[in-house]
Amino acid sequence: MPRFYIENDPNLHGECEVHREYCKVLLSAQNVKYIGLFDGCQAALVAARMIHPKAIGCSSCSGECRSTTGVKNKQK
Repeated sequence: MPRFYIENDPNLHGECEVHREYCKVLLSAQNVKYIGLFDGCQAALVAARMIHPKAIGCSSCSGECRSTTGVKNKQK
């Protein structure tokens, strides 16, 4: 199970990217927060959106979770 991290600094669109631990983009990110161990990026995005509602998957390591609307936040 890979570790996932979220960038604390949003991009120009107000989105914070979620990265797997081995991501080459993560290695250059300055300000990240560990969000946990997950089977895949969709579960990681649910957790990440509790921190930042516009979390998206990194195009390099989590491209299948790139959309801001593809994964629903399970908060009530």
